[in-house]
Amino acid sequence: MAETGDLAHTPHLLLASRVAWMHYVEDLTNLEIAARLGISRFRVARLLERALKSGIVQITIQSPLEVDQELSTALISRFGLSEALVYPVPQDATGSETAQLVGVGVGRPATWRASCPRAARCASPGATR
Repeated sequence: MAETGDLAHTPHLLLASRVAWMHYVEDLTNLEIAARLGISRFRVARLLERALKSGIVQITIQSPLEVDQELSTALISRFGLSEALVYPVPQDATGSETAQLVGVGVGRPATWRASCPRAARCASPGATR
């Protein structure tokens, strides 16, 4: 929720709101905003941070799949990975659908199959573990 009640902060919050609108809605860079408002790009960055902290800006992430962030982070830590995504695969998914979902998560289905042949075999139709 946005800060309220303290009129001393109102001008700063109004400016933070304006800067946030320019950045997130108008898609302007910090440098473009600074030039338009006659302030430094560093002040723009501080105002954007204040807009987030004060609740003026609220970020919602809508993933097409329910990513298990906690388990993903645990896998990264445990195995020293640069990235990991853990998400559910429908129980009725075929092996090729599962492989396709994994490929989508990796971003390179052909590379995933080539670099993980054992996993690709397990994801093949009729495969056992």
